[in-house]
Parts: sequence; C-alpha cells; structure tokens
Amino acid sequence: MNALARLGAAIAHEQDALRAAHPVPDHVRQTLVELQLDVVGRDLPARRAVSLRRVAFGSVGTALLAVAAAWLVWLRPAPPSPLTLRVGAGAQHAGAGAWLEAPKSEALPLRFSDGTHIDMAPRTRVRVVELGNYGAHLSLESGLAHVKVSRLPHAAWRVSAGPFAVRITGTRFDLRWNPEQDDFELDLTEGHVEVSGCVLGSGFKMSAGQTVHASCRRGHFDVVDAGARARVAGTPSTAGPLAVVAVPEPVVASTEAAPARAHNAGAHAGSSERALSWRALAAKGQFREAFAAANIAGWDRLCASVSADDLGLLADSARYAGDVSKQAQVLGSLRKRFARRQSAALAAFALGRLEFDDHGAYRKAAGWFLTYLKEQPHGALAREARGRLMEATLRAGDVSAARVLAERYLHDYPTGPHAKLAERIAQPATP
Repeated sequence: MNALARLGAAIAHEQDALRAAHPVPDHVRQTLVELQLDVVGRDLPARRAVSLRRVAFGSVGTALLAVAAAWLVWLRPAPPSPLTLRVGAGAQHAGAGAWLEAPKSEALPLRFSDGTHIDMAPRTRVRVVELGNYGAHLSLESGLAHVKVSRLPHAAWRVSAGPFAVRITGTRFDLRWNPEQDDFELDLTEGHVEVSGCVLGSGFKMSAGQTVHASCRRGHFDVVDAGARARVAGTPSTAGPLAVVAVPEPVVASTEAAPARAHNAGAHAGSSERALSWRALAAKGQFREAFAAANIAGWDRLCASVSADDLGLLADSARYAGDVSKQAQVLGSLRKRFARRQSAALAAFALGRLEFDDHGAYRKAAGWFLTYLKEQPHGALAREARGRLMEATLRAGDVSAARVLAERYLHDYPTGPHAKLAERIAQPATP
C-alpha cells in the first residue's frame, strides 16, 4: 500500500469513528441525500451525470463536512455562565466590585454558585475583584478567611492579600492577612495551592499539611509542616526542631539563617525586577516594588498620563507601600481625569475608606461615601457605601442623621453586614 492509500485508509478510519461517536440524525442525512441528488441530476444522460457527479463530489463532500462540523459544535457543551455570589444568612446577591466586611462579633458567609464556600471571620474585609466562568478573584483586605473551593474541571480561583497571591483549583485552607503588621499566613488543609509575590517569588507550590508565614518587611518566609505548627503559633513545641521544607534559592525557607539568605534573595530579585516596569510588578502583586519603580518613573507624570485602570494599580501600590498621601493623590487624579466614569465613583468610595480608616476624619469620609451614592446610587458598592456612611455620620457626632440612615438601611438591607449596627442606632434612646 502506497503512502496515499495509507492516508486514505487512516482518514476513513477516523471518519468511521466520528460517525460512531456522533451519528448524524436521520433528517439531516435525508437532507444531504436530497442535496446530492439535486446537484448531480438523476434525469441527465448517464455519461453527463457521471461527469457531474465527479464535479459535484467536492461540493457535496464540503457540505457534508460543514454539516458534520456544525453538528459537533452543537454537541459541544456551552461554556458556563459567570459565577454568582450570595452573602450572609439572607443570601443577598453581590457582584464584581463589591466590598464586604464581616460584623465585629460574627462571621460572614460567602456562597458561590459552583459550591465554593468562604467564611469571613469577624471584622474581616474582602473585595470581590472579578467573577469569572470557572472561578473568581477576591482580595483579602484584612482578617481571616476560611476557604473551601470546589474541585471542578477548569476551576481557576485567585485570592490576593496585599502583595501576595494564591492560585487555587480545588482545595481547603485558612488565609490570614494583617496589612499593618505585614503578616501573611496560609494554612493548607487539603489539596495544593501556589503562592506568589514578594519574597515568595513567582510561585511556591504548597501541599496539604503545610503552613506558610511570609513578610515583605522582614524579607523572608517560613514553611512548616503539621508536626511543627505549634512553633508557628509561638507556643512551646514538643515536636523537636522546627521542620522546614527545602526550596531552591533565591526563595527563602529558613528560620535562624533567614536574614542572611533573605539578603541574597533580595539582591537576586532586585536585579531581575529592575528590568520590569512598575505596571508589571503591580500586576504580579509586588506592590511595594511597583511603588518604588513608579517613583523612579515619575509619580506625578504617571498620575497625569496613565489610564484609569493603571491609576487603580498605582493607588494599590501606594496603599500597600504605606503612603496614604500618594494614594489620595492618585485617587484624586482619577476623579479629575475620568470624572464621568464608574472608576471615578469607585475612587470616591476608596477616598471615603482612606479618610475613615487611616485619618479618622469621619465627616470627610461621610462626604465621600455620599458622593459615591450620588454618582452610583445602584452601583456594586451601594450597600457598603450606605453602611459606611451611616457609621461615619454616627462617629462624626450627628446621631439624628445617623438614625435616619440606619432606618433606611434596615428597610433596604435587613440582613446586610451593617444591619446589627443599624439596629442599635435606630433604637430610641432610653430615658
């Protein structure tokens, strides 16, 4: 058998397998037969009909392949719709851009449509960055989150915590982030995750039973197994020496020798990161490095020239670098340059949080939350803005206005994250 014959036999074999796996329905087959008869012409003289058959074979074959391809496309499952999120005991809907805060004395459950569960410990803050078809991107602003991601095909989840990022497919872990202390901790119970950012480099793979502690400020991270977890918590250990997982340089996984090795790791990382732009560093979650690179590139020039999305990255870089004045400068530039966009309203909300959390300027904070609500009365952060506005108004000393806001909040969001505070504010003062 020559090469051409072998090729024909192989194609025939593939076609037979294709037909067996995806049979063409009878009505489609009948249509193809009628099409072939019309093209060939049954009533023409035999010699001419044979000639036309030879000419038409390519057209009919092409039509057959087209129909078969369309049939296969029809059989292929459509991609799933983006995930949906329900928050709290009342299962209120929340979308991308939502900013969530657990009450001071109880957890706040998050339930996703793919079965993923996240329980926010009291006082924990989370921002919903994106809801995709196969996962979501969340930002843990501060606090502790208990995460259980469903094991599904193509699952793609990401949780950011300051300069760190966790990539997830299906697993269970506890994640704690303290931005003031620059303290990151991930305790992996099931599955595998990949952690990146800052001293962790481009990616460190973890297995079940491991705990990672990391700090950009201290310049190193520790990896311990379950048998040494008592030492991680700072309590006396009876399990012997601290168990450290060996990883290749320049990533540091040590305890006593961490400072010296971290210095070498920082020098190695610095030489490669200098070649990256501030934008690339910020996209990787390396906000402190991005902040430094942006200052070298010219902070004022960037504020006046980059896109709205890049201004958001600049603001995050300044925030995690601890420079709230430059964060406010970026947010102000965003509002001035992109005044009529949704991003300008989000900047107003961020300015409100900055005034509330960092400066304790509650009247200014209330003004910014009110600005957001005027510009986005039904926006993704409307519920959070109304709760923060109520709290800021109360702390500013305007109890009567806060009571009105509390009553309206309870009417619209009876199970919202600020509902308990609203109930206390709305209660008439006892004589």
